Amino acid sequence: RLEMMDKKQLESLRMLYIEVDELAGDIISLKPKVVIDSVTGCTPERTDKHVIPIKGIDMEEYIHLQKKLAQKTRKLLKQIDKMEKWIDCVEDSELRTIFRLRYQKGKTWAEIGQSLGYDRRTVARKCDMFFEN
Repeated sequence: RLEMMDKKQLESLRMLYIEVDELAGDIISLKPKVVIDSVTGCTPERTDKHVIPIKGIDMEEYIHLQKKLAQKTRKLLKQIDKMEKWIDCVEDSELRTIFRLRYQKGKTWAEIGQSLGYDRRTVARKCDMFFEN
């Protein structure tokens, strides 16, 4: 038997999409940190002791973010599967489209209304009426 999803669960899923996207962005934007270290020169031109700046990312932070992203992604994939099965069982094709645009694609009510030829309040009201029944 397919479990009914409510609006709160769908909004939670929508936020999870955003969270996963933000975490992926955090990993991509990790800034290399400069560490100063002394080494003995190893080229024939320079044999004196000199300072070499070394750049790299904080591996501890990177691994932490990767683990967090993997955990959130697993949770998201489970929720997406549940939501897709639920949406497929909604009889009204217009509502299925509204739910997909809102909860899978993360569109605003205004964007959904525009793509379907309605005012944003109309699509939001259609969604609300579905959950009230």
